[in-house]
Amino acid sequence: MEKILAVQSDEYIKLQRCYVELERKYNENIASSGNEESGLTSFVSRLSLTVASLFGKNTYADIYIRSQTRVFPAHKIVLHARSEKWGNDLLSNIQELDWNDLHEDVVLSLLRWIYTDLIDLQHDGLALDLLKAAHRFGLPPLLGLCERALVASVGVRSCIRFYCVAEEVGASTLLEYCSSIISTHWDELTTDDFQHMSGPLLFEMLKTKTKHPLHAAVRLLREDVVSLCIQKYGDSLVNTFSENGLLPLEMALSSKNDKIAQTLVENGMANINAVNMEGFSLLKSALKNGDAFSANFLLDQNCLLDLPSKQSSDTALHIICNYDPDNISEIMEVVKKILQRKLNINIQNIKGETPLHMAIARRNLEMVKLLLKVPNIDINLLTYDEKCALELSLSMEDHEFSIASILLSMGARPNRTKSKTGDSLLQVFALDRHRGEKSAVFLADFADLDHVNFRGLTALHIAALNDMPNLVKKLIVNGASSNLNHIDCGLKSALHIAVEANAIDALEAFVELKNKSHDIDFNCQDINGDSPLSLCLALKRTNLVSIFIRGGSDVNGKNKKNLSPLHQSIKNEDSDISLFLLEQGADITALTV
Repeated sequence: MEKILAVQSDEYIKLQRCYVELERKYNENIASSGNEESGLTSFVSRLSLTVASLFGKNTYADIYIRSQTRVFPAHKIVLHARSEKWGNDLLSNIQELDWNDLHEDVVLSLLRWIYTDLIDLQHDGLALDLLKAAHRFGLPPLLGLCERALVASVGVRSCIRFYCVAEEVGASTLLEYCSSIISTHWDELTTDDFQHMSGPLLFEMLKTKTKHPLHAAVRLLREDVVSLCIQKYGDSLVNTFSENGLLPLEMALSSKNDKIAQTLVENGMANINAVNMEGFSLLKSALKNGDAFSANFLLDQNCLLDLPSKQSSDTALHIICNYDPDNISEIMEVVKKILQRKLNINIQNIKGETPLHMAIARRNLEMVKLLLKVPNIDINLLTYDEKCALELSLSMEDHEFSIASILLSMGARPNRTKSKTGDSLLQVFALDRHRGEKSAVFLADFADLDHVNFRGLTALHIAALNDMPNLVKKLIVNGASSNLNHIDCGLKSALHIAVEANAIDALEAFVELKNKSHDIDFNCQDINGDSPLSLCLALKRTNLVSIFIRGGSDVNGKNKKNLSPLHQSIKNEDSDISLFLLEQGADITALTV
């Protein structure tokens, strides 16, 4: 569109110059014509040539025109012939006109046209100044020339400036043409384009050019026009959405224009707690975008802090706690200002998460430490999937467990259990295998080590099942019962579980601790009467036999079927194990009955 306008303007300028030049040559020909039938015309033309010859001459001069740097000779009769505003009432008793307020090139071009009808509109600035001068001095022909020239050169970046001048001088053609360009390119116009337009004129334009004049005034950063809109429409527009789904206050804040935002709130009654099209309050929207300016403004206006989002029920504090730890410093002053206010620090979102849960899950340590300093914080609240702050903190990649230690010192409960499984936190991390082993080892200093879940398993059972030797050692050293067996798991001890899982490293840990005088019963029997040694032979886990012998298993112990380990190995046709058992003192004379 811009290219098309440029091409059309070039063509228009060429045609206009041809027209002016043709008119000038025509007048010259008439003036030099000897045709008696055209005597009157010839006289007028000769008179025009005579007047033209007086331009800048002192000949017959009876008045002078003072510019900023020069004094030009002029002739009252010529001036009067051009405009009624230079009539006898004005010129009869003066010898000088003061045009000091006009630029030098404007004065010179104006006088040249007055005397010669010639005009060279070298640039738009000169054409605009001459247009205003033509209006001021009542020179319609010159006004028309300037108007046509400006119509030819107007573009998107200049249309507002031309419109203002056209409205001022009543140049209707230029005004209408500029208006059409403004309508076509409205969304391309910027604040700078409107900077010289008066408030009332811009207000009238906005009423005709847009469905949302207040929003447009805010977009253009015109506080004066915003005030005019509020005076005209009251609060009927201030809390409405634009075609782009934006609120006036939202737009003002995103532009960081404090004055306009203040005007909207104080004079227009803008709702500081309004919810945008995404379902977020203005404060939450600002926080999501890391916009500290907007957040500070809204907080200074005492906006509500606990308003939940429509979809997630997140509050402003939830959003902050979900920040990337690397970016939290950008908005830390806002955080401190929020925490100084009276707010519900324990409010939960649609998932049951408090701000503390979210900060821990996001590994936002700085935010966690700030939250823990807030009075009345409940560190034992559970999310709707039954996760507490302590569990989340132990899931962090914090091998020093600094947050978990703080939580425990503040009264966090280490023995929370899951309603569906009966697992304690210690068991939850033991079930997470080696990913959760360090957390389980840490928690073993605080938790109930012999808690039994719904499957009849203790943490030691689970450590044995998942072959976690470090956790096995920690639990036993801390006092966990290694011989505990529950009916729900078939009276299996942790050793039985280790056999079933073929957990060699865990079994070696049991043997190591057995030899350090810990009370570990290698001969306890499960519901089937099998000792761990008997079970490993029943499962043909013969690689484990030597481990149990080192642990002190009875090579002559019998199961419910009255079979000794030697009987079992013979039934398995395993001569190597049979010989090994004999070497370990197995009774070859033992009977099965």
